Order: sequence, then C-alpha cells, then structure tokens
Amino acid sequence: MITDLPDFDSVNKLNDLPQGRYVVVESVYLRDGRSPMEAVLTEMVTLAENKIVCVDLQVMTVAGELRFRDFCLTPSGSWRDSYGATAFQLRDLLPSELSDCVLTLRRGTFVHHDGSGNLTYL
Repeated sequence: MITDLPDFDSVNKLNDLPQGRYVVVESVYLRDGRSPMEAVLTEMVTLAENKIVCVDLQVMTVAGELRFRDFCLTPSGSWRDSYGATAFQLRDLLPSELSDCVLTLRRGTFVHHDGSGNLTYL
C-alpha cells in the first residue's frame, strides 16, 4: 500500500492488513533493451503462511511518466487494485506493458505490522 506519495489515493489501506510479521520483497524489472521503462513490484508476504497479501507497483514509462498502483488480497480470495477493480488473478489487473519486462534485481526485508498501518523493521 503506497502511503507516502503525495496525491496518490487508494481504496486499499495498509492498516487493513492483519498485525504480524511479513517479508517485503522488492523486485525491479526493466524492459528488455527496447525502451527505458522500469517497474518496481513490492510484495508483502506473510511469514507464517508464506502468502502474498498486498503488492505495490511503481512504473516509469517510456515517456518518463511515473505511475502507481497497489493491490490487496481480499477475504474472498480476489485481488483489488487501488481503483477498486477486482480479479481472481493478480496478473489480470497488472498493466500489459509488464509482459515485456525482465527481472533484474530482487531483495527482501523483514518487517512487523502493528495492525494500525505502522511497519517496523526486524
């Protein structure tokens, strides 16, 4: 849940996630040589169940435009994006431009969520 960007409002909120420990996995994707597009996909994965429960996406387009979207796993098992659209597969909500991207970097950080929208590093 992207919460620190000015003028970005989402129906998904970090404080909707259950309290607990997570690993935040950040993956950087680049378009394979045809354009300078870059995407950063950040997943929050529960440590107890090893389940992705939310995803942030930041894309720098070929025109130099920065786009944001976030996704949250709902109690029904479907994914909801920051605008309220839902699908049972996350890939159905992701922008089509990502299909041309290649993973270049992946790193993870362990965090604790207090249930009120606050993350602390472990």
